[in-house]
Amino acid sequence: MQTIQFKPSYSNDLSEVRTFVNSKYEGDFKTILSENEPLKFMVVELQKGLLISFKENQLNIYTYSHTELLNILQRLKKDFELKNYYVGYLSDRVKELKILIDSKKPNKIKEIRKFNKYDNKEVVLKVGDYLYTSWGYDQTNNEFFKVIKILGKNYFLIKEVGCKSLEDNGEFKQYDKIAITGEELNEMPKKAFISNDGYMSISEKGYKRSLWIADKQKVFYPTNTIYGH
Repeated sequence: MQTIQFKPSYSNDLSEVRTFVNSKYEGDFKTILSENEPLKFMVVELQKGLLISFKENQLNIYTYSHTELLNILQRLKKDFELKNYYVGYLSDRVKELKILIDSKKPNKIKEIRKFNKYDNKEVVLKVGDYLYTSWGYDQTNNEFFKVIKILGKNYFLIKEVGCKSLEDNGEFKQYDKIAITGEELNEMPKKAFISNDGYMSISEKGYKRSLWIADKQKVFYPTNTIYGH
């Protein structure tokens, strides 16, 4: 940790602190805490591994690995009266960043093989395969993904891909008619799981969805948004 003494000209204005931080440490800083009375300030730069806090005219600059960030926040939580929301928010961002870093590493494992005893067949999952979800209460929603990396025996990374309409006209129907395009969307990669029985799933914010291998030529019929909830 590096400490810098810094006294703003005004006791209830953080603008000087922000300007100083932005000029000295370039990056895409996310604000965790910003209070004017008394002056308290905390930002994080996830890509570079920087956490900067300000309190009582003192800037503390922490450099960390991604596993250390939450430990630092827990230590600062009481002193800065951080709410659980901020710690939870950063926990999710750290997980996303680790997945992004993993996605850029070379592919060492090309496929996963599992035996589905229920269907009595082998499940083979490879980089480049397309997957889909199908979920919804009293309606059908579909999402489409592409396998971009195999992490190990039970985990792999996926990225959401787009779809196209196969409708011939603009009539409103209860179900759309769509197919996978394979075009990767500008979304963060996601970590998915495959069990030893070949069951695949993705969990986000406590909600678990099943994944199935999709033929790129397969036609899907999700519920039209006009008829959905």
